[in-house]
Amino acid sequence: MSAAARAFVDLDELAEAVGAQIGRLANAQWGVVTAGSTAALALAAAACIAGGDPEIMLRLPDTTDLPNGIIVFKTHRFAYDMVMRQVGAKLIEVSNQRELNDALSREPVMICLLARAENEGFVQLENLKEQASGIPIVVDAASCAPKSLDPWIARGADLVIYSGGKCLRGPQSSGFLIGRKDLCQAAWLNGPPHYSIGRGMKVGKEEIVGAVTALEDWLSGRTRVDEDYWLSLLDTIAKPLSKFSIVREVLPANQSFGQIAPRLRLSWPSESIVSGAALCKSILERHRVKLQDFWVAGSSIIIDPLSIQSPAEAETVGYALAEAFDAELNASQSIPENTAPRWDATGEWRLVVDYLHRRSFHELKLKQQCDGLVAGVHHGRFGSGTVAGAVIGNAITLHSQISCGPLQLFFEFSGALSEGAVQGVVTTGAAMEEHIGSDLCSQFGKGSWNGVRLGC
Repeated sequence: MSAAARAFVDLDELAEAVGAQIGRLANAQWGVVTAGSTAALALAAAACIAGGDPEIMLRLPDTTDLPNGIIVFKTHRFAYDMVMRQVGAKLIEVSNQRELNDALSREPVMICLLARAENEGFVQLENLKEQASGIPIVVDAASCAPKSLDPWIARGADLVIYSGGKCLRGPQSSGFLIGRKDLCQAAWLNGPPHYSIGRGMKVGKEEIVGAVTALEDWLSGRTRVDEDYWLSLLDTIAKPLSKFSIVREVLPANQSFGQIAPRLRLSWPSESIVSGAALCKSILERHRVKLQDFWVAGSSIIIDPLSIQSPAEAETVGYALAEAFDAELNASQSIPENTAPRWDATGEWRLVVDYLHRRSFHELKLKQQCDGLVAGVHHGRFGSGTVAGAVIGNAITLHSQISCGPLQLFFEFSGALSEGAVQGVVTTGAAMEEHIGSDLCSQFGKGSWNGVRLGC
């Protein structure tokens, strides 16, 4: 990448050479380096809608009177499939064969599959290929590791998407779109450096060269490690935890979907009161060790060693876990009893929520029990969902969840009663059901809110 930074080239010429090289490496026709796998999906959609027709390319995302349907399976929805809509696609969600037949009859331009969810669907890729009758099938395999004979293309996919930064350890801002030459070249034309819909998804010559080098190193075996190495790292992590009543379980890598490293599940008796979420928070605050909190399930956590680069780092993680667990165990034994509620939140509330550069109005319908627990309904700007929480002393904390496409939108309202109104801070975020954790559920930051009870 350093050498590429000092070389000045025509990017279209570089794309031609790189496209052929990626094709040779993956036993495919061609390939494109993109600004991450999300950009690859957007450009794949643009290619399937517009091809290389400049009149259509310059109209995107306006697809009025143009074929723009993309079939997505309900069990294959994922957090960023919205990017296909951003280039003008209309997503057609199907959940059974009848709905698929209907969707296929509407002349869609593309079918999108999520690699790791294939076994959750009602149709396999080979069978879908027979039904699709020339409709391009795109497989998002961003979380998987590529192989020299790409399994998805070999089974009938037209395009497959990989991350350049996950398993390959290449540039974190890079991705790959690999497959049919005409579609890959159309995706390149719809992306940077051209004056088209993907101009903002810029990928520089440095990322292009770095990503291809990472792919070459991976497929040659130079950067791959065997399972024994990963297992030794997990064993190193677990050793300092032997003094606790913690059960260790190694979860094998799902090689069929490109996972490369086994994972370690740590679980402990629920009566210890220590929660997995609290442990993740504690180890981050105390030692700056980051664990995926969406793998937390009550009194357990899962550790993925993929980002650990040495036995010394694994040892650091293990001792940090032991110290954090001990601290949380001691803290849980001295938790004071909750303060009794000093007011009743029952009723209908109108909330004014101030985000960055935007004000929004919400409504809450709450019912409070004598112990201070609160439940009800939250009406947002576009949707509604359940809300639950508690009044403790003069303070209130509420958590709500509103469905928003494949994602769940999360709100945490914390505040206190003052002069008949409630004021406080709202924290927001979004996640798929499988990835719910405090990090993603707070990713959109904080705002302020105040609430007034209606009819008072």
